[in-house]
Amino acid sequence: MAEKFFIGRDEKGEPLFVDPRHLTTHAVCVGMTGSGKTGLCISILEEAALAGVSSIVVDIKGDMGNLMLSFPELTGNTFLPWVSESEAVQKGLSKDAYAASEAQKWREGLAGWGIDPSRIARMRKTTDFRVLTPGSGIAPVSILSTLEVPELDWDVFEEELREKIKGIVSALLGIVGLSIDPMEKNHILLSTIIEKSWRKKESLRLENLVSEILAPPFKTLGVMDVETFMPREERQKLSFSLNSLIASPSFENWISGEPLDMEKMVHGGKPALTVFYLAHLDENEKMFFLTLLLHQFSTWMHSQQGTGDLRAILYIDEIFGFIPPYPKTPPSKTPLLLLLKQARAFGCCIMLTTQNPVDLDYKGLTNAGIWLCGKLQTENDKERLLEGLEGIEGFKRSYFDHALSGLAKRAFILHNVHDPPPKIFSTRWAMSYLAGPLTKAQIKTLVTQPMETKTSFRESLLVAPELPDKPAVLYLSSTLTDAVYTPALLFSSEIRYEDKKSYTLLTQTKTQAVPLSDTVEWDKAFIVEKTLSTPQFKTYSGVPEFLTTKGAFRKVAEEYEARLQNLEAKTIFQNQLSGLYSTPDEERQTFVSRVAAALEEKKKDEMKKLQDKYEEKIAKLEEKIRKEKIELEQDKEEVSARKREEMLHDAESVAGFIFGRKSMRALSSASRKRSMTRKAEQDVAESEDTIQRVQEEADALEKELTDEVNGISEKYKSLAADIREVKLVPKINIRECSLLWIPKER
Repeated sequence: MAEKFFIGRDEKGEPLFVDPRHLTTHAVCVGMTGSGKTGLCISILEEAALAGVSSIVVDIKGDMGNLMLSFPELTGNTFLPWVSESEAVQKGLSKDAYAASEAQKWREGLAGWGIDPSRIARMRKTTDFRVLTPGSGIAPVSILSTLEVPELDWDVFEEELREKIKGIVSALLGIVGLSIDPMEKNHILLSTIIEKSWRKKESLRLENLVSEILAPPFKTLGVMDVETFMPREERQKLSFSLNSLIASPSFENWISGEPLDMEKMVHGGKPALTVFYLAHLDENEKMFFLTLLLHQFSTWMHSQQGTGDLRAILYIDEIFGFIPPYPKTPPSKTPLLLLLKQARAFGCCIMLTTQNPVDLDYKGLTNAGIWLCGKLQTENDKERLLEGLEGIEGFKRSYFDHALSGLAKRAFILHNVHDPPPKIFSTRWAMSYLAGPLTKAQIKTLVTQPMETKTSFRESLLVAPELPDKPAVLYLSSTLTDAVYTPALLFSSEIRYEDKKSYTLLTQTKTQAVPLSDTVEWDKAFIVEKTLSTPQFKTYSGVPEFLTTKGAFRKVAEEYEARLQNLEAKTIFQNQLSGLYSTPDEERQTFVSRVAAALEEKKKDEMKKLQDKYEEKIAKLEEKIRKEKIELEQDKEEVSARKREEMLHDAESVAGFIFGRKSMRALSSASRKRSMTRKAEQDVAESEDTIQRVQEEADALEKELTDEVNGISEKYKSLAADIREVKLVPKINIRECSLLWIPKER
């Protein structure tokens, strides 16, 4: 159990804590009325509740019912039912006004001790508070379970079981006004009846006990027969006394209601603080019930495993008369002494208080390792206390003698044998409203109208609230001179992007504050760049209730991590053809341009291959055209030559005709030359046709090349624009989740 109990401040003003494990050696608190004893003990029980430790509180005078009066709201309306109307009149105030002033007093008192209303809310939420009224119909407790067979082995716990039987019998005899001396016949008979029954694993009811007094289930007591040891006439008187008790209408309140079951009261679910209100009982009834309770607690305790941690507290408010010095031996004394000797091994604290130090068995109380000594009524009280403390380990009479004489109200000496030397300290402000002893009517109100635990966290506090997770606390720097500090969560995180395909490896850090109201205002988160400082003067506005439970900061950090992972997810771009990925912060258009540049080379290579392919074909056609043109020129020259020859021949033929030399041979030659001219002209025409056809074919190839080049350009333009989105989800490492106080102008 790591959380120590905050009980006050030492003489230097430093917080004073008590290790709960030290309480397993028990505690005694001594102080006169008005010394602050009740407030101190209530504070210790509050700390136990906050630490998850169950407490059984025996409220002898009615003061401890104040443990039920803890109000997270700290408003006048919540105080109103519990303030004293007569005190209001004395102060010249209406009851409403007095309740408001008491609420203000408690707000300021708690703030001065650094206690936030959220701490009260956490205590109320995590602890089952209840008050029971043995012997009263308000919230009755059944004592019948005390006669049930304990779940303890007789061979191991024979001594403890016999002590329990002795206590039960003493309590029964005491309440009907008979002697409680264990050597008396009544005591021996009843004890034997109960032991015989328990050894046979049979529980008893009071009705059975009365009938078995008249007809005991055994024949002898010691070496005598029952009739000789205790004649029927004497047994009949005893049975009549107990029967009158059972027959009394008021006794119904002792055997109805919640069973006196310690296991259920300590381990019945969440930690419990159970107050047994006994202020309405007479002295015999108080002794009766306390004795039964002590034995029930002892039986339960012995059924537990040993532990060094604090498991439960049994608190008795005012032990005067219950553990007096020898030779007085009331029924309560033996079980109390037994618990003081043995409870430590089971992690149980017996905490006792008194304002009457004179009438105590200090020899038995030397088992207590913690003493809390406040201002005393008389010098006689002081001397008796000093005498009694002589046997306490580490006790220095001279120190205590001097210190006790100068103690102020709400100041105590802490003597802890585990943590010397003694310390004088002022008790912290109780979270519960100290209304004074509660009446039966007020107790009835508590039982029928349980306290509400809703809390407003808008109170103005002078000290920072204490949270169970104990987070680091930081302050946002400010130039404001009159500011109220409002709470926020401060997250410091590492954001890591890692993607093997895109070769992305990027780490970023972020420090972000998220304001708090009744919830976490995620949508108002902002980056923190200002320096952090610790202001000298601060006023706080409180924290939301959900932060007042253990583990709250871990849960909210997990939620922040999930939110941040979603919000910080980045989209990068991919081009499949180029195999390129954008960087996490690269704009889309920038990446498109980079892809286009990367694809330009691919486009050039493809175009070159295409051009090479077409240029070869076109070159062949151009060569063919060139040859055809040469051949055309030759054919044209041939045509010209043939025409010249034909003209010369025709001239010769005309001359021959004129001069008479025309012959058949000449005619034949002329015909042949004309034929050759036509052939040459035909060759020219064919060459021209071939050139035109080949040129058209070359033009078609040029156009085809242009179309394919344009197609490649369009293709690469489209491929460059083929951008796919890839989501990068980062890994988030929350380095710190702190409580940040943000100054705001009043």
